Amino acid sequence: MTTFHLPDLRGMFIRGVDYTAGNDPNKITRNFQHTGGNSGNNIGSLQEDAFQGHKHQLFDGESSNTYAKETVDFVQGSGIGAIRWCSAQDHNCITAPTTDSANGTPRTTSETRPKNVYVNYIIKY
Repeated sequence: MTTFHLPDLRGMFIRGVDYTAGNDPNKITRNFQHTGGNSGNNIGSLQEDAFQGHKHQLFDGESSNTYAKETVDFVQGSGIGAIRWCSAQDHNCITAPTTDSANGTPRTTSETRPKNVYVNYIIKY
């Protein structure tokens, strides 16, 4: 006998199961919400919130200067003093997001999304 746990949707966004639509680029890596529950591209699977990986670039207006293009690494919640300047030729200055010691490890992926649970929408007419 198979047991199906109702998804706990408190504080969650609901998201229709992707199946083959191609709207959820991380559908295969979804987790189960309850031990023994569905994971992957299935009803009831859970997906943590995430911020799409990205970087910022600033230009100082001097197009002839090889250092005119600067990459900025922002540290969340630390203000202007947290901007880290790197030259366009410095390939080691951009690092993966790290914890701010208060809010846990940042999750980055190929899309920006809220924490969500897969559901099947049933429309009765």
